[in-house]
Amino acid sequence: MEDHDDKLAAWLMLGITVAFKIGLTLFVVLAYPSGRNLIMNLALNWPWLVMGVVVLIALVIYGLWWLRLVRVRAKRARLLHAEWNVDPGEIATDSPRG
Repeated sequence: MEDHDDKLAAWLMLGITVAFKIGLTLFVVLAYPSGRNLIMNLALNWPWLVMGVVVLIALVIYGLWWLRLVRVRAKRARLLHAEWNVDPGEIATDSPRG
């Protein structure tokens, strides 16, 4: 249980840091609107922007992978059902038994 608490605390700290960084940057850009200020903020925050793009790409890739996994599992379930479950009307009547 302590390991889960440690992970939760780490994720919360990371989230607070990111929210503070975004909020402060937006405040500075909105409080002093100029081209020079915008360029300065971009120059100071480019690692955060790159990291955000990388995280966004990773989340999109994971989402596509998860969607494909769900679709493949559903197809597998349909195929297994079709293979093992036969309706009584589909049974051949010209069998040697009857």
